[in-house]
Amino acid sequence: MPSSSPTARPCGELPELRRRGLFRTEYEGRTLRENLGLPRPENRFARRAAGAA
Repeated sequence: MPSSSPTARPCGELPELRRRGLFRTEYEGRTLRENLGLPRPENRFARRAAGAA
């Protein structure tokens, strides 16, 4: 019987996708931001402190 959740995965699906090289097993970046290729935002607190000094 199919699952009622559209995001549910059968137990053996991810290991099979990894075996076929279709799903990552490791990520290059250390953070989600790095893995998505997003730039690091400017630190708004450092900017405020530099302006006050």
